[in-house]
Amino acid sequence: MKKDYILELRIGEIIFGIKIDVIRLIFDIETLEPAYFMPEYVIGITKYYQNVYPVICLQKVLGLEENNCKNPIGKTGVVLKIKDKIFAVLADEIIKIHEVTKEGEELVSFHKDKEVIVEEISPQFLDSKIEIPPFEEKKYHQEVKKAESEEEKEYLIIAVKNQLHAIDAQLIRKVETGRNLNEIISDNRIVTSTFIYKNQPVLVVNYCKLIAGEEGNPQELILLEENKKVVGLSVNEVIDFVPVPLNKITKIEGEKKLKGFFIYNEQVVSIVSDSLIKEMINKYGTHIVGEEDTQQKRKDITEIMMFSIGNKKMAIYMEDIYEVAEINDVHISSYPSTNPCIKGLLVYKNKSYYLVDYGGFLNENVEVNEDTKIIFLKDENLSVAFLVSQIDDVVSVEQNQINHILSTESFIKGSIILNNKIIEIINPRWIFNLCNKKEVLAENVS
Repeated sequence: MKKDYILELRIGEIIFGIKIDVIRLIFDIETLEPAYFMPEYVIGITKYYQNVYPVICLQKVLGLEENNCKNPIGKTGVVLKIKDKIFAVLADEIIKIHEVTKEGEELVSFHKDKEVIVEEISPQFLDSKIEIPPFEEKKYHQEVKKAESEEEKEYLIIAVKNQLHAIDAQLIRKVETGRNLNEIISDNRIVTSTFIYKNQPVLVVNYCKLIAGEEGNPQELILLEENKKVVGLSVNEVIDFVPVPLNKITKIEGEKKLKGFFIYNEQVVSIVSDSLIKEMINKYGTHIVGEEDTQQKRKDITEIMMFSIGNKKMAIYMEDIYEVAEINDVHISSYPSTNPCIKGLLVYKNKSYYLVDYGGFLNENVEVNEDTKIIFLKDENLSVAFLVSQIDDVVSVEQNQINHILSTESFIKGSIILNNKIIEIINPRWIFNLCNKKEVLAENVS
């Protein structure tokens, strides 16, 4: 017999269970943007801090009535990570974490919790039923913003074997993946590697060895800073940044390594002592001097053009644009074609281009007026342009602010969050792949 822990959640009138191993985050859905050209069970795209997630209506996946999916704002999103898929399941209510005993793994199994029947859906079942492109999950690679109120304190929660620990967010400079660590041979058993930060080597302490005297399986890196000294801390997994009300923290005295506890998603989180962390920074930290490496920073900046198609705000990488022209500078004519992508032909600077219609696919109409612009796409083999209602802005964003979609077949390449809104970045190649008329568009139309 095997013991497992599942999260019980109510969707409509049914109580479902999901293994806590695949649960990344639970939050309230405050905003929802359309999810274009995704399966019907994807009811939109939402955000939490700087990450975006497709929202799944589980009732649609299972072929049940879908009344709870009609008004998702204010409901709960449970973010699951299954293989390379990450998505939020819409739930009406989070009930509790429940321990179950079972003989083996079934795609769908049933448990009785008091008088309630719980339908457990396995990760394998969800993986087989949900087909979405892989969304990139960012873990605060940007500099950590240090803002707290007098009533609460912010902590970074990390996983240590089967426990959760928390570190004061005020001491954290940055969170990175651990793949760029350089192992070193050291007489000190807790210092295991180095990391290059601002062109200077920083010592990295193995957190499991520091706390428990064991090796652990560090996958991620936290950079800690105090008085301009920086040290790395390799940890098994970063869970989340969370604000914790001060009245929810239980303090303990006389412990050198821990200073208190709080509850997170029905689990006890141990708070690591600030004095232990500061002592480690003071002992192993590197004093960071000099200016930012501006050349590297320039490489990390991406230019993005914001535009409107009807009422829909979209974006495109500047590197995908060949040129932008005024509507009065081109001549547009109709073009007989069964290809739904092609709206017509246009002539610009004595060259012909296919005019593709993004507005038709977005159910938006581009009214031609003095604000209308033509965007010409950059491609060696294709001569293609499309209409936009107006150019809104060109912005410079850091790469770590972009939520990439890790697929070349998706309608969007990724998204950015500006003014608390999700702006999707279009994939110029998508429209050709969708219409399956690549050969037609590749013809020379000059």
